[in-house]
Amino acid sequence: MLSIKPVITFKDGEVHVLGKARGSRSGRNMLLKEVLDTGIDFTKPLTCAYSGFDQTLLKKYIEDSLPLYKNHYTAETLPVSQLDPTIGVYSGPGCIGFAWFGKE
Repeated sequence: MLSIKPVITFKDGEVHVLGKARGSRSGRNMLLKEVLDTGIDFTKPLTCAYSGFDQTLLKKYIEDSLPLYKNHYTAETLPVSQLDPTIGVYSGPGCIGFAWFGKE
C-alpha cells in the first residue's frame, strides 16, 4: 500500500541498507546517488539485474539511468541478467539491481 522500496548495497561482502524509499522513482534516485558517489570503474564488469518475467520496469530503469554509462554502453548493450530464484523468493517480482565496481 505504501510502496516502500528498500535500497540495499553490498560492500566488502556485507549487506548494508542505504535507506527506504517511497516509490520506485525515489528508490532509483537513491541508488543513482550511491552510484554517482562511488563512481564506476568501467575496466571491470558491471550488470543490471531484475526479478520476474516482465521487463517493463527494467527497461524504464535502464533508460532513466542512461547518463551513468552512456559513454560506455547503450540501453541495448548494457549487460542484463535475471536474478536467480533464491534472491527472487525474497525480493519478489520487479526487483532491480545494479552491480558495479566503484572507483578506488
